[in-house]
Amino acid sequence: ITGIAASWGLAGPLSRRFCQGCGTEHLVKGAAAVAVVAALAEAAPWPRSPTGVEGIAAKALADPSLLVYACVIFPLKTAAGQVATIALRARFTEVVPASDTAGALAALDVASSAIGVA
Repeated sequence: ITGIAASWGLAGPLSRRFCQGCGTEHLVKGAAAVAVVAALAEAAPWPRSPTGVEGIAAKALADPSLLVYACVIFPLKTAAGQVATIALRARFTEVVPASDTAGALAALDVASSAIGVA
C-alpha cells in the first residue's frame, strides 16, 4: 500500500515535473540520498525500553525505534525506491533509441530483480 501511494502521490508527479532532460538524473540522485539517510537512521542506536513496561502503547513510547521505523524510515525507503525506479525508466526511454526501448526496459527489469534478490 505504501508503494502504491508513493508511486501515485509522489513518484508520478515528480517524474512528470522533472523528467525532462537531465531532471531524471537529479531525481535518481535525490532518491539515492533519501535512501542513504533512511539507512543511516535505521542503523542508529536507539534507547531500549526498561523492562517491566506493560501495554503496547507504553512499550512503543518507551522504545521509539519500531515507531520511528514504521512511521518514518519505511515510508522514506519505499518512496525513494519508487521515485528511483520510475525516474530510471523515464531516463531509459529518453536515452535509448525507440527501436531498442523494449530490450533496454527488459534489461532494467532483470537488473532490478537481481538487485532486489541480493
